[in-house]
Amino acid sequence: MSHEETAAPAEGPVIVLEGALTVAAATGLRDRLIDCVAHAQTVQIRTAGVERIDTSVLQLVAVFIRQRAAAGLETEWVDASENMSEALKVSGLEPYCGRLH
Repeated sequence: MSHEETAAPAEGPVIVLEGALTVAAATGLRDRLIDCVAHAQTVQIRTAGVERIDTSVLQLVAVFIRQRAAAGLETEWVDASENMSEALKVSGLEPYCGRLH
């Protein structure tokens, strides 16, 4: 289980979600999302390595995306895993999270 934040010099932050994202991961992820919520450049969320994701983590991501959208800021899914895509559909949060790539 891991979630990292990296930033390229000319681009916005990249949040990498991977492994099994359980309730235990929620606090650390929340802190990373808070650090990026007001970032002016597009924030990318990469989920290619997500094996499993709990609803609590999905809710955090959905709130993050909605808060950024309300402020006119963009968030982009990159390399979305099938597990992430399916979890968003099953949870009913897909309409709040934008299109996965």
